[in-house]
Amino acid sequence: GKGALDLTAPPPPEPGERDLGDDFSNVLDRYFRSQMGSTDLYTCPVCYVEAERRCRDDGGDDGEYNPDRDGGAFNFSVDPMTVLGELDGGKYHVAATFCFDRLAGVKRHLREAHGQDLSNLNGNDLFHLYCIRKTDGLLQRYLRHRHANRVETGDDRRVDASEYRSTGALQSYWRGGANSDFVCLLQLVRHPAAVV
Repeated sequence: GKGALDLTAPPPPEPGERDLGDDFSNVLDRYFRSQMGSTDLYTCPVCYVEAERRCRDDGGDDGEYNPDRDGGAFNFSVDPMTVLGELDGGKYHVAATFCFDRLAGVKRHLREAHGQDLSNLNGNDLFHLYCIRKTDGLLQRYLRHRHANRVETGDDRRVDASEYRSTGALQSYWRGGANSDFVCLLQLVRHPAAVV
């Protein structure tokens, strides 16, 4: 009843004492969320597709695209932070050379590094597809692909692949450690001198 003592609850901390277990996890989570904010990174489409191909490659790489070996069209089946990190063992230094915090940066990279003429592109839709966090960007498409495969293979109890958002997939993804990887990459992009 009212005012009853709950014997199942942990004892309250002594005055001046703090419980650091959950507090540390919450503080760290808040820190990463504050560092990430609504910030996004644009990836160079050419470099990203090549990085994803290398990530999926089973070791039989002859340097040429092979639709039989490489699984056909680009299908977002690999986690984008894994793709970016695999290039140099999780340091993100290589990825920082083709990720940009501004659209102008990726356009300049495409012109200078790949010799692409962007004058015939209408709008910026292509570039938004290769943002890491945008609504229809790399991460969202990866999570949709992963959830659809779980539905098809029966690994998940959900039956509607369009309901992947209700599973908390995005929140689980970031809380699973990818947030620290994103913040690391973001800092390398913003401070290129830090890349050794």
